[in-house]
Amino acid sequence: MSAPIGESILLGPTRTLWHFTYPERVDDIVAEGLYVTDIPTSPTQDQGYRGVWLTEDPNPLAQGWAVSSGLDGKRGARITVDIPHHALPGILYRWLDLAKAVGVEDFWLDAMNEAGGGGQEFWYVYISRSGAPYSGLEEGIPAEWISFWEIL
Repeated sequence: MSAPIGESILLGPTRTLWHFTYPERVDDIVAEGLYVTDIPTSPTQDQGYRGVWLTEDPNPLAQGWAVSSGLDGKRGARITVDIPHHALPGILYRWLDLAKAVGVEDFWLDAMNEAGGGGQEFWYVYISRSGAPYSGLEEGIPAEWISFWEIL
């Protein structure tokens, strides 16, 4: 099952990435957008950002994080997100670039990649406009940026 969301209201070029989730979450996501979650930059709970994890790899079988974390069902639905370039830079980061910029230690990068089942070179994070670590703001990806979804 799949469905386009309708004509995009975004003008100009966009960056297309994907978010995987449980099939039962699709209706809420299409209606409300993607909420933020933790983007940890160390094992300390008070360090990191709030944002949305995305990938440039649309292949559900390549999402090793789902299997390694016991969340295999989370690969059951693929959400296509078209992020407008006017939202960039400073909002969308390649995970490894953000990690380098904020000084994430190698042991933590290795731990995150292992916990994520590998593939961190394909990971992106969309950080709320505040940019503040754990700012309490819950800006995620608006529903208008979701262009397509499918149950896999």
